[in-house]
Amino acid sequence: MDYLAENRVLIFLPKAAATVIAARLNEIGYVTSIACSVRDLQKALAATDYSLAITTRPDIDTVRDIEPLPVINLEIFFHPDAQGASPDFGTKQFDSKAFLERVKALTEPGRAREKPVAGVKAGSATGRSRWFWRLFQLSHSAPLSS
Repeated sequence: MDYLAENRVLIFLPKAAATVIAARLNEIGYVTSIACSVRDLQKALAATDYSLAITTRPDIDTVRDIEPLPVINLEIFFHPDAQGASPDFGTKQFDSKAFLERVKALTEPGRAREKPVAGVKAGSATGRSRWFWRLFQLSHSAPLSS
């Protein structure tokens, strides 16, 4: 079966964490590749088109320096665990539902963002305000649930 780039996800994390995430994404139909070193990352990005990469905050620039593609920061899906044994230990819980929704949003045809263009800075303040205004209009045009 030939998989489209929309289904290909590159995971740039230590092997143990990458394996867990890859297994879950494979279960729901994504084709994953794991890169645990910068060399592996370079080889993977040179060989295959990916719709996105998953990594942690310190490695986002490393990924984007090699290939301009959307990157999911895994760290934002860890939240303090209210049920934790002690606040001193700072236990965290992974929000897998939000994580899988983000992966889906970035890989669905028509919903995925365009790949960032290398070397191009973000839009001007005017462009950002137009985007914000459009988001505001969309949220107010939807019927409110009771």
